[in-house]
Amino acid sequence: MISGRTDDDMTDDPAAQDRDAEPEDRGANDLEADIAAFWSEARTRARFDWIGAYGGPTILGSLRPPAWSFGATPEEADAFLTRVLDEREEVVTTSSLADYDAEAAPLPERGAVSIVLDGAGHPRALIATAEVVVGDDQVSETFRLLYPRQAHR
Repeated sequence: MISGRTDDDMTDDPAAQDRDAEPEDRGANDLEADIAAFWSEARTRARFDWIGAYGGPTILGSLRPPAWSFGATPEEADAFLTRVLDEREEVVTTSSLADYDAEAAPLPERGAVSIVLDGAGHPRALIATAEVVVGDDQVSETFRLLYPRQAHR
């Protein structure tokens, strides 16, 4: 017996199985679908695959970048996103070098591309790391908005 149902209640219909999935499973699937749809649009609008019609897909246009939200709360994620979407200013973040060491995380690299999620976990922006400065005890990262720019809205 699974989730209070008998084997007779089970079906091979994927749509029915998706409807029967736990809410967190459906949420993860929805997030993955949202990110995939966003990436499909963003890579075209940011012109990552402009050569595709002539020479096939490029690596930059084929590999989906990581998706993340900034901050510890949904409000911090939304505030960061608002700053990113305002093309009049550069967005600079500063983190402790000790945080990277504690998490065994690699340092950011210039040119890295990311999908930024809002506080609700929806993909909203495609950014690139324009500059990385590593000091004695901190790492500063400057981001540039790739999509959606004013021309895309």
